[in-house]
Amino acid sequence: GKLPAKLNTVIQPLMESVRIENDAYYQKWCAKALADLIFMCKDRSPSPNAKLVKNLCARATLHVPTAATKEAMFSKFGVLERGAILALEETVTRFGTSSSQSLPVLVTQMSSQLCHLNSATSDYDRGQLLQNLVLTSHMESVLPLVFSTFSSLLTSIARCILVLDDFVVYAASSCFIRVSGICLDDALEVVFEVLMPKLEEVQSGKGHEHVRGLLEFLGMLTEQHAMRLLSVIPHVLVRIIPLLSSQDAAIRSPAVETFSKLFPLFSLDQGEDQSDGAKLPGCLEGHVSKQSVDE
Repeated sequence: GKLPAKLNTVIQPLMESVRIENDAYYQKWCAKALADLIFMCKDRSPSPNAKLVKNLCARATLHVPTAATKEAMFSKFGVLERGAILALEETVTRFGTSSSQSLPVLVTQMSSQLCHLNSATSDYDRGQLLQNLVLTSHMESVLPLVFSTFSSLLTSIARCILVLDDFVVYAASSCFIRVSGICLDDALEVVFEVLMPKLEEVQSGKGHEHVRGLLEFLGMLTEQHAMRLLSVIPHVLVRIIPLLSSQDAAIRSPAVETFSKLFPLFSLDQGEDQSDGAKLPGCLEGHVSKQSVDE
């Protein structure tokens, strides 16, 4: 249909319906209607789309700045946040593979700080970075339509796991694990390229400040993928075992906890299981040593 010259009479009721509708079924239909409106406005000049998408992104992460605990960034999730994420998901689905070009504000809200975080010591806007990570996590179902490749995104998220901020590390770990469900081989390659060397540094007396967050992340990754990691577990364990005898309890305790999550899977891998999880991904062949595992 044809849109009126002034869109406020259409936009405001839809935005309000998405915001306050308690029934998940009807809220989804309101979100779909809003997505259709945004799609219809893609060639309009001036277009309201940038403002609408930015508003939805802000709603979707409204609770993040005030979260009392790191877990609350993901668990404190009300009607307002749910509606905003539904609308964003429906919008991305409506635009399909053109989403990254047609919705640049969404890409910015999901990755602006991630793209600029080049090392663990980079300057970054903490609030915006947390928004990037939480929003990207919530958008996991449509990520393939927003990002054509995941390697650079995963690398940036992995670097956040090395930031000295518990909230950022937890958000990055949760985000990485959700994205890894879409492209596990790419994720494992990044783990061995970016994160595993940090465990080796700890053995030589460096980088101990990163170890707790990194080990907790490895435990979370194992709990998420379990059997799909059978072939990888031995190559992680050989990097954790030296930390079990550390004189520093801040290193030893998380190492023991993570080891206890990984070792049962290592025991399973000693059988004759020939599932996909028992085969080492080709992308990791240059990052692991079978000899060190045998020893």
